[in-house]
Amino acid sequence: MKRCAQLCTRNVLAQVQVLSSEFPLSKIADEAKSQEYLDDVEKVEPEVEDLARRIVDNLNIDISSPDDNA
Repeated sequence: MKRCAQLCTRNVLAQVQVLSSEFPLSKIADEAKSQEYLDDVEKVEPEVEDLARRIVDNLNIDISSPDDNA
């Protein structure tokens, strides 16, 4: 599961870098976040959630749950 998350994150970061090459990706990994930054993230979460849902729906991935293999 961790490898899957890593691949998804890598793909997203690659897209961000292509679309906004002047944005320093290292800024994403900064540990210290200001309250202003956290507030800005919270504001965009609904839009990002909708976009993420639409992208995943378009991928048409069928992952069985562990119970399906029992």
